Amino acid sequence: MNGADENTVSPLIRDSAAREQAAHDAHEAFFNAETHDALWDELVEYAKTLGADLLSYHHHAPDFSPDDQNVSINVYGFPEGWVARYERESLHKIDPITQIFSYRVRPVRWSQIEKLVPLTPEQTQYLEDLHQWLRGDGLGFPTFGPSGRYGYVGIGRKNQSLEDWDPLTTNRLHWVLECFHLRWCELVLLNLPQDFQLDERELNVLKSMAIGMSDEIICGVVGAQVESVQRTIRAILKKMGVSDRPSAILRGIGAGLLEAETSVLRRV
Repeated sequence: MNGADENTVSPLIRDSAAREQAAHDAHEAFFNAETHDALWDELVEYAKTLGADLLSYHHHAPDFSPDDQNVSINVYGFPEGWVARYERESLHKIDPITQIFSYRVRPVRWSQIEKLVPLTPEQTQYLEDLHQWLRGDGLGFPTFGPSGRYGYVGIGRKNQSLEDWDPLTTNRLHWVLECFHLRWCELVLLNLPQDFQLDERELNVLKSMAIGMSDEIICGVVGAQVESVQRTIRAILKKMGVSDRPSAILRGIGAGLLEAETSVLRRV
């Protein structure tokens, strides 16, 4: 939870070539990381090159996935007392800074949240309490991944604001954070259960979907009405922990239930 050394508050911010190299180095390190802890450590190191001493990441799983009841939260540099309260009171449920990024696609300064969305009295009090702990400012970035897995990354400073970066710098940072999120999603999916306990009918429907059959054609394969086939597909998605058909096909390939060479990744 220690902040970045003041002596490292970054000369990279003034050097475009160095910023670009740091971004590419981070990208490579992310996709070489074999665990979430190692991946998080690499993001912290990248944040330090930008002179940041605050970093947070929220990972939201889609409905019906095995981990859909958990919001994974990682923090660096935030005061321990605030972090303990945030976890104890489940403040992510009212935090307007993170909630806005469930639908926003562009980064936003933390200090601008009050101007962008109407706040409940509870959220207003939350921001007032937060300002007692942190005097600085930062940027929030949305990240998006497979099967509706989205995230939020906040990067800032405890006692001062981040400078106004040019669009290229901001877009590069957003790209790096998206790469981080995608690798996080990949590691999650690799560790989700692979035994989906599909019955014979569900497996037949999944295989039919994978080779590009429409619901109407699948009806003839399994001998059922369209409504019944669609209920079966919903059951398959729930068991496999995904929210769309292409993701179910991908997970089926990964689990060895489907042949990659014959599978068609399209919405049917």
